[in-house]
Parts: sequence; C-alpha cells; structure tokens
Amino acid sequence: MAAASGSPVLLFAASMTALLLLLSIPSALCAPASAGCFEGDGACPGSSRSLLQSSTKLSLEHLTLLQQDKDSMHSFGVISDEVVDELHARAEAMVQNGQALTPLERTTLNALNKTLSGMLPALQDGHTEDQAEIDAAVQFISNCNKNFDADARAAKTAKGEVNTSQKEHAVCRGKQNKLKVEAVKTSGELDKFWKPLVLPQKPALASNTFVNNLEQWVRDHKKSLAEKISKNTTAHDDLTKKAAECDSKQSVLESGFCQWFGRATAANKSYARCWAQSGSTFTKLKKEALASAEGRKFQYVAIHKIQCYMEVIFLPSRKRLHRCKNLSLDTSGFDLTNTAAEPQKDVAGELDPMDSKPGDESWKQSVYAGVSGVADVTPCAVAHSCDSDKKVLAHRCLACEPGKTNQAGDNALGPNTNCTAVLCSSNEYVSSNSCKSCAAGTENAAYDDASGADTSCTAILCQAGQRVQNNSCHSCPAGSKNTAGGHDASGADTSCDAIKCGADHYVQSNACHTCPVGKTRTAGDDATKGDTTCDATLCKANQKVVSNKCKGCPPGKTNVAGDDASVADSICDPIICTANQRVVGNACIACPDGTTRPAGDDASGRDTTCKPTLCPGNHFVNSKACKPCPAGQINDAGDDASGADTICKAGHSGYGPRLTGWCYDGVRRAHTDRFICSGYTESQCASLCRSMSCAGFAYDNLGNCAPHPAVYDNIGKTPSGCSFHSKYSNSVVTTSDGDTSNGNRCFIKQPAMLPAVDGKWCGPDTSSMATSSPTYPHCVDECSRKPDCKGVRWVKQSKACNLMRECADQKTPRSTLVDARWAYQLKDLR
Repeated sequence: MAAASGSPVLLFAASMTALLLLLSIPSALCAPASAGCFEGDGACPGSSRSLLQSSTKLSLEHLTLLQQDKDSMHSFGVISDEVVDELHARAEAMVQNGQALTPLERTTLNALNKTLSGMLPALQDGHTEDQAEIDAAVQFISNCNKNFDADARAAKTAKGEVNTSQKEHAVCRGKQNKLKVEAVKTSGELDKFWKPLVLPQKPALASNTFVNNLEQWVRDHKKSLAEKISKNTTAHDDLTKKAAECDSKQSVLESGFCQWFGRATAANKSYARCWAQSGSTFTKLKKEALASAEGRKFQYVAIHKIQCYMEVIFLPSRKRLHRCKNLSLDTSGFDLTNTAAEPQKDVAGELDPMDSKPGDESWKQSVYAGVSGVADVTPCAVAHSCDSDKKVLAHRCLACEPGKTNQAGDNALGPNTNCTAVLCSSNEYVSSNSCKSCAAGTENAAYDDASGADTSCTAILCQAGQRVQNNSCHSCPAGSKNTAGGHDASGADTSCDAIKCGADHYVQSNACHTCPVGKTRTAGDDATKGDTTCDATLCKANQKVVSNKCKGCPPGKTNVAGDDASVADSICDPIICTANQRVVGNACIACPDGTTRPAGDDASGRDTTCKPTLCPGNHFVNSKACKPCPAGQINDAGDDASGADTICKAGHSGYGPRLTGWCYDGVRRAHTDRFICSGYTESQCASLCRSMSCAGFAYDNLGNCAPHPAVYDNIGKTPSGCSFHSKYSNSVVTTSDGDTSNGNRCFIKQPAMLPAVDGKWCGPDTSSMATSSPTYPHCVDECSRKPDCKGVRWVKQSKACNLMRECADQKTPRSTLVDARWAYQLKDLR
C-alpha cells in the first residue's frame, strides 16, 4: 500500500502528535514538555499574550522526532481531532487577546505550515498508487473470469459436440436395429425357401440323385433363389456397414465426452487456482486501500483546518475563526473507484455436471439408456497427471516457462494447459525469473512479474527524526534529532544529532524547555544528557524588575544592581541633587558659577534653576565669587556673583565722630553709605565697624549688624539715647558699654522666640494677621517686629506661614489641637 515506510501518513501522524504536545499546556498555543528551540534559533521568548508562551516553544524537530505506528490509524485520527480542537481554542484565544506574534513564533509556524502544505501532494500520490493497485487487482480478477469464460466456452463447445454425437449415435443405432430386423427377415425368408429341398438320407448312395435333384431345383427356382440370396446378402451388408458406422459414432461420442470431461475439469481447476490467488489478494488490498482513503480524507481536512487556524493566529479575526470552524471541504477526490470486482463464477452453473465418464457403468447406463446395439464402451484413457510447475502441450507434460508456475494435476491426455506468471510478494524482486527477498534495508512493492525482466529493490530512506540501526529505521533517541531525514537503511548504522537548547532554555526529560520568566540560561545545553536549570536574572545597576524583565530606570531615577527578575517587580529611587546642583534633563548638574541652590531637587521631576549668589556688605564679585573688600574699602550688599565682576570703594578711616543718631535697616533711603550685614555676632559687628572705620554700629539678637560710617544729626537729634527705625519699634534698646560720656553705642535686642512645637495646630483661624512674609522662617522676623503678633504657625511641607494674635483652641487658653501637618512658634513674653 501507499502507506509504507516514508509515507505522508507517518509524517502527518508525527506532525499532529508534535502539535498536540505543543498544545497540551493550559495557556495560549504552546509547545509540550518535549518541545524546545532548535539550535540556532536563539531564545524562545514567552509572554502572557504570546501564541507560544508558557514553559516551552514550538520546534520543527517535533515534526520528525515523534513517530507513530503506521497501522494505528484509529488512534492517529483521535489525536488529530484533539489537535484541531485545541488549535481552534488557541486561535480563539488569539482573537480575544489580539496581540501580534514574535518574529520567532512567526518563523516557527511558517515552517510548520510549509511542512503541512508539502504533505498535500503526497496524499494525492498515495491515493493514485492505491487506485492503481486496486485497478490491477480488479483486472486480475477480471482476467480470471475471462479465462474461465474462454475455457467454459471451449468446454461447452465440446459438450455440444458430444450432445450432437450422442444424438447421431442414437439415431445410427436405431437405423442399425432396423437393418438388423431386415437382415433377420431376409435370412428367415431364405431359410424358408430352402426347406423344400430334402437332403438325401444316404448321401453316399444317393448323391447323384440329390445333386441331380438340386440342380433341377435350382434350375426351377433359379430366379427366386437369386433374388432371395441377393436380398439377404444386401440386408446383412447394410447391417454390417451400419454397425460399423454406429461403432464409429460411438467412438466419436465417447472420445468427445472424454475430451469434454478433461476440458471441464481443467477449466474448473484453473479457475479455482486463479480465484484463490486474485480473490484473496483483492479482498485484503481493498480493505487496506479503503482504510487508507478514509485516513487521507481526514488528513486532508485536518491539514486545511490547521492551516486555517494558523492563519487566524497570524492575523486574528473572528470572521476568519468562524470560517475555520465551519470549514467544509470536498474529499471526493480521495474516493477509490472500481472497488467492486466481478463476482466469482458459479462453476457448477457454467459447466454441466461431471458426475461420470466413459468407462463408468453409471455413465453407460445414463448415456446409452434405451439404445440397443451398443458396442463395448471404450473407457477414457487413464489420466497422466502432470507435476507442479508443468503444463500440458500436445498431451505431454512440459516445464513451465521461467518465472511461471502451475499447480500439479493437469491431465496430459486432455487439452493443452498454460502456466501463470509468478507474482512476487512485497519486498521481493525478480532475479533470473525467480523472486528473491530484498536485501536488508531495501524494499519493493508487490506484484513484480517473475516471467519478465529482472527488477530491483530500492533503499529505504528513513524519515526525519529517524536513524538507521541494523538496517531498519528507528526513532532518534530522546533528546536528539535528524531534521533532514534520508538516512539509507541499506547501509551502515547512522546516528542522530544531539538537540542543543537555545538561549534561555533548560533540559528536562531530554527536551528543551523555556526558562521560567525572570530566569536565563546560556545556549548549548545537550538534551541527550541530564537535566539542567535556569539561573535567576539579576538586573544591572539602574535597572528595575517589570513583569519579570529588567527594564532601565526612568530618567532621573536610580537603583543598585542585583534585583532578581524572577520575583516581584521592583522600583527605582529618585536621584536627589546635592547642594548647589540643579535638574537639567532629569540629571543633577552643578550650578553655574556664582549661583546656588539648596539640596533636595528630585532629578525625576521638572528642570530647576539656581539662584544668583548675592554678596554681603563689604564684599565684591571676583570670578563669580564673593570676596571681602580690601582694607579701607567698602561695598553695599547685593552684588550678583553670577554676573560681572564688581569693585569696592574707599571707606572712612578711624571711628570718626561718636554716634548721635540711629541707622536705618539697610535699605537705601536718604543716605547711600548705610547698609546692614546679617549673620554677625555683636563682637563680629564691632570688629566689622572697626575695619570700616565706622562711626558706630547697631546690633540686634537676630544677628543684624548695622555699621555707621558717619554721624547723622538730621535723623532726629536723639538725646544721649537712640532713635530707631520702625522695623525695630518693638525692640528693646540698650547700651553695650554704659559709657554715656562718649555717647551710647546702641544695638537692638528683639524679643526672643520660644522653641518650635511640631505636629500641633495653632488657632483659631480668626486670630491670623495679614503678613508680607508668607513663608517660614521669614514670617518669624515680621512677628517679632509687631507688638500684637504673639506667634506664627506654618505648614511643614509647603512652609506657608500665618502671623497669629493668639494660639488657643478656644477651650483651654494657650493650648492647641494635634495636627501632624503643622508646626508653630510663640514669642517669649516673660
């Protein structure tokens, strides 16, 4: 049959078995535990949306690695049903997910599609071969019947001749009987005619008288006597001739009957022998061919359905999916025709009964019944039975022609017989008109004619996924492959190549499996050896874990190396800029020279800017830096260090006149040489005044230092005390040296502030005052200068500040409610 070694049935079975294993996992379409990436493919990536996700990957090796018993058509069909159903489910999942395949998935499925397409011509070739074998078997049976019909016609012709001879013989014997009656009658009449003639009693004494009387009687009866003698002689001659004629006809009858009996017997035997060979061959061949035809129909439909579902997987579409589900194909092209061979002939109906033959008493009684005058029956000659492999030619047993055969028993005394060609069985070939067994590892189809030219066997070429062992094709050992196939089974033993797993695959039970998500392994594991394992993927510096993969941190964020991609997702931390850095393009960049910025900018956020550095009093800008003025020079505060260089100007030498007036707060008003320096202690303020040859200075407990370069009498002519700017109207004015004779050196001492209280509320809201310093800590200075301000409160996060006339919860004076978002600070009014 066409489903021999190397047939499309086995290839289809192997492909479907591979695909079933591929689909056996519970997620979207994926490979079985025995699947894997073949060498050179690299990684087989998996994802929740992927067609080929989960633990394994579709591999072309599975089209060849897996084999199936070629006689197990039923189980093969069941497996293929499961494949189609499972692939439909996977295609439907792809339609729902609607996500694209990876390039490797697309390549793998294209290879499978190409393999399936290549199987369609092979299915048609197998059908053509089976049809040819069926036609040949039907023709063989037809030839048996035709030959029998010819033999039966010859036998019937002979039997007809026998019937004619029998009738002619019977007629002849009837005429013979009539002639016999006539001969008896004429003989009687002659005897009666002779009776008057009396012979002498004593012939010796009366001979002369007798003779004389006889002569006289003859002379008297001469004419009548002659007539009677002639009549009697004629009657007996006619009887003798007729008897001889009838005996001849009897001989023809008996000889013809013997020839008919021999022909009929030979026809019966020849037909029985021919039908025994052709009938059983046809019955077996038909059964196998019909089973193969049904298998091909199923394969044809399954291949087209699988290709249809693969098209849906390539281009997900519910419309395509519905078309695949309801796909109806015409498989009539695989129907076998001419499968109804001619029925076996009814030999008994075609040939007259051959119960007896000449020489048998029963035959004589049957054939010669009612016929008289029959001569002795000549029996049919004793049959000379020819041995096997001989035929009858001119009543001799001759050897059959080379390559032909004949059963023993042909009757050499009968008609000529023929030998029939010896038809070799499967896996036999013709050599010198004999059927010889094919050499190990070769094959040949049945029905080679041994009477013809020599034939030969062809080498068995193993399928993909097989190797040669002891001149037979065997499946590759677990973990190995033979992708190309074609190993010659008539030659030496061959071997399969070890399957090398691709990157990110490990070996389990001699198969390559995709590493679990978040784990990796280098390519090259040998699937024929022991199991291997994957290693956890450890992310590099500035990477985080997202869905079990290492992804780069977002701009402006960072992370240390070592996150395990096989576990939960991780995060990157914001990059916090240090002091005098700004954010530019999510990176911390040093502030330009002459500018500053406090630490804490988040590099993952928006860009930030640095603020110009404003030099304090008596400092100038030099190469983007604030530097002290040289001795004897002064400069107002506020020079922008990010700008161009500045210079100091000449100042007063010595203390000059004693202080008689009050200095302003440093904001230039009527006098251009007045300024305030912040961040000084009282002694530092005095030293600054001396270095500037100032006339005096004022100082408060906030560190505000106000050197006076000159005496101003036009401010208020304050008597031996000090007058103050409104900024310090709530301050206490004292003298630092108590030397009123030389004029007081006045400084400002503002009310002290109590330590800040964190996490409480200062209220009520109706106690808040208007402020020109809305943020903390600037609002503290403003509160210290306002007599009716008793304290401040601010939001810790935004630093938004309120001036407060009181701080109470309206129930218990001077107490507050807890609120972790706020802090407050009160004046020390003790």
